[in-house]
Amino acid sequence: MVPDQIIDRTKGIRPFTFFEGGMAGHVGFGDPFDEGLAKIVRKCGHSLEGDGVALHDRGVIICMGEFPKCNRPWQVVQAVQTSASIIFLVNKTL
Repeated sequence: MVPDQIIDRTKGIRPFTFFEGGMAGHVGFGDPFDEGLAKIVRKCGHSLEGDGVALHDRGVIICMGEFPKCNRPWQVVQAVQTSASIIFLVNKTL
């Protein structure tokens, strides 16, 4: 799967900003992945398809923090309901 969107549900495991004590900035999450690189990865991935191997051109990653708390059944259901293709569980020590 070549992701094209990400949902960030991490909280409390890192500072909410990299600009602590000075200038503030914002990085948009509308298009979080480089489309040019994604096209290259898709082309290479599709060349490997066959015999039960398939590449999904688009998908959503949901990144959930607070492990091990984030492995509760309702959180997995919530991730599936948001159409997440991949669920990342982030360890608190990161």
